[in-house]
Amino acid sequence: MKTIVKHFHGLSGTTETHALDLKVQEHSKQTWEFYASGTGNTIRIKLKSVFVDAAGNEVSNSGSGDTAGIDIQTIDLTNNVLQITTFDFKLHHVRCTYDDQGSGAMNGVLWIKATAAKD
Repeated sequence: MKTIVKHFHGLSGTTETHALDLKVQEHSKQTWEFYASGTGNTIRIKLKSVFVDAAGNEVSNSGSGDTAGIDIQTIDLTNNVLQITTFDFKLHHVRCTYDDQGSGAMNGVLWIKATAAKD
């Protein structure tokens, strides 16, 4: 089992930002937990699958650089709500980013926990 936990304090701004990457070597069930507090505005979470082409570049339909990837799911996280998302299929490299939802700059605290466990 592999677990990554990150806290982001004092969120501000309106730019998509890299949160974390979860990479696994073999098939595993992935569980992602998101929680925000002290937020006056919704925080948009994006989970993306990361593919690399033959030249070593990341393929993307959303973002660039450390926010690049193919969108899997978008979550609009509101204040004091726990969101849990589970994937039970082969995803070698999943990237998580956060951004404002268009209703104003982000604020508050964001907690992210990602766990990958073998079947």
